[in-house]
Amino acid sequence: MGQTKMKTKVKQQFYKLKEFYEQYERFLIPAALTLGFITDAFAFQAIGLGNLKYIFLGHLVFIGINIGAINYFKEEPPIKRIGYHWQFLAPLFVQFSFGNLFNGFLIFYFQSGSFFASWPFFLVLAGLIVGNEIARRKEVTPLLQIGVYFFTIFAYLNLVFPYTFKQLGLGIFLVSGFLALALIVAFVYGVSRFSEAIKHRKKKLWVVIGAVFIFINVLYFANWIPPIPLALKDIGVYHHVEKVNNHYNVVGEKCQNWDNCLFTRKKMHITQEGEPIYMFSAVHAPLGMTLEIAHEWSKYDTQENSWITKTRLPYEIQGGREGGYRLYTYSHVTPGLYRVNIETKSGQVIGRKSFRVVKSEKKPKLFEELK
Repeated sequence: MGQTKMKTKVKQQFYKLKEFYEQYERFLIPAALTLGFITDAFAFQAIGLGNLKYIFLGHLVFIGINIGAINYFKEEPPIKRIGYHWQFLAPLFVQFSFGNLFNGFLIFYFQSGSFFASWPFFLVLAGLIVGNEIARRKEVTPLLQIGVYFFTIFAYLNLVFPYTFKQLGLGIFLVSGFLALALIVAFVYGVSRFSEAIKHRKKKLWVVIGAVFIFINVLYFANWIPPIPLALKDIGVYHHVEKVNNHYNVVGEKCQNWDNCLFTRKKMHITQEGEPIYMFSAVHAPLGMTLEIAHEWSKYDTQENSWITKTRLPYEIQGGREGGYRLYTYSHVTPGLYRVNIETKSGQVIGRKSFRVVKSEKKPKLFEELK
């Protein structure tokens, strides 16, 4: 008698939970995703990067477990209270962890590259977040979820491996990609052992996974993926830069109008053609990493409607300095629109600064600063 009452109570709780979930489902999933973003933003302030990679790994494992649970309960309806609750909470758990991971990826990748140079990759991140929510109720949800899961594994390994091996380049990218591919294949085979739906969709899953793999490689070889784990700490254009002891003395131009530096390209005034303009940058790399970066100076050709490279100045930098490895270059300029890319040896853009050189009869108002 007592067991019967207990089962009846569990069923009542189940139906109440189901009713609540279905009524507020369209709010609960986005709320879980948003909560993931918020908690991760606070975590970034309190936890060092060395620990965050383990938290990210925990989220990846948590997502895999809950994707497996979602597909398991489709085949085997729960009979216990914990199963009822898990069945309905699993999608929220997945969205919560995806929110944390994508927020982390956005922050790390954004720090490691210029938005204007890597906007296709950031667009993919945004599209995955939105697409995962829109297609959640569709029949293709397992395909989408596992495709997004593969992307997060790939992005995670591409983030962690350079920190681990103190290297950056094609080899590290290929190793992370093929390891991610092996992991997702093992995951699909594991889930298909208890999910007929996944087993019957294996061919479609291989197509989705293959498409994601190829697409990420296209982004990489087009230099549209930011060069994790590098981070641009400082960038600026000046009239003069000089090293003084352990600091750099920069001489810059004051903004004559409040909107000159906020909403338009910074203007650099010269009194005669051929004057030098300096580009200063500070790039952070992990301790123990040594690599080559370059300042690529380009000028916009109004007749060709394209950027023409004037010079590319490579330098070797050392990792470990919190404020970034500092270096400067200069070029003798004439009036026109200029752009300087701070990029890796393979051409991945860490940062970009554009400015307009204007000829003036009077010398501009200058300021000095130590960096």
